[in-house]
Amino acid sequence: MRNKHLLAILAAGTVALVACGDSSSTTPPPATPADTTSTTVTATTAAPPVTPPPQPEPAAPTAEEIAQDQAATEGIRDHHRHHHGGIAQYILLSLDTLGLSPEQKAKVETIKADLHARTAPARDANKALLGVIADGVAAGKINHGKVDAALKNLATASAAAHDASADAFNQLHSVLTPVEREVLVDKIQAHWAIWRSVNVEEQVGSHEKGSHIEHFAHEESLTPEQTDKLAVALHTTGKPDARGHVDPAEVEQYLKTFTAAFASETFDAKALGGGPISGHVATAGGWRLAHFFEKATPILTPEQRTNVAQHLRDRIEVQHT
Repeated sequence: MRNKHLLAILAAGTVALVACGDSSSTTPPPATPADTTSTTVTATTAAPPVTPPPQPEPAAPTAEEIAQDQAATEGIRDHHRHHHGGIAQYILLSLDTLGLSPEQKAKVETIKADLHARTAPARDANKALLGVIADGVAAGKINHGKVDAALKNLATASAAAHDASADAFNQLHSVLTPVEREVLVDKIQAHWAIWRSVNVEEQVGSHEKGSHIEHFAHEESLTPEQTDKLAVALHTTGKPDARGHVDPAEVEQYLKTFTAAFASETFDAKALGGGPISGHVATAGGWRLAHFFEKATPILTPEQRTNVAQHLRDRIEVQHT
């Protein structure tokens, strides 16, 4: 239910804006004062209340609709497992589904292009991390030194990208209406909630439906024995080390401050900072990804390692945000 609610927020666009739009045109006119000059009072009998007809129950979703919702939800969850660029990434991901006027769309596309350029170093750092992991899987062993270097680069690049995007955030605020800013804020919070779900809240070693292990086992055709071995290997490692740790409360406090300011009439992203927090978020997600494949690699057959490495490289090619 929670995933479906978040998916609805991320998909909301024009319909949400219309529903939340200015309702002044529907406000009824003021009542005309009663004529008090007449001394004759006519008694009237109130009409009995009209009972509205019962509304039909909403149709149950079809199997195809349920499958589409599940695929869309898993697609977003899978994206946040593999692509880590900090909070600026959430904003970029949210812009495509805003319901905007043609004039606004042109302005937002310009801002989006600027944001895309400013966050390119973080995107490149994430691609480099995926490349290191793919090479390690193919070779049969993850290179810890290369992973550490890639994570440091990802932290630095994500922090710098967030701070460098402040002007673009300010421009976006000036283009959007108050209602549109509220919709964007909801989408940012939804992306964070999904990222937190798959990178913090999901129990390490879980292979329940929707977990990373369950998705990976299905995608790579793992045997039940391999799936169990991977779950045990991940579970026995316990909590992540300092590189893989992020304090959700710290991130949520920053997001609360950022989104409240963005939804208000005045906003200055430069005054809010946030670069280091974005760096922590990106590094924690990157570490968890590398750790997962470090434990998975010895369990895979040579053919599976080749396939997994290629699938990781495919993600590098299709990463746009």
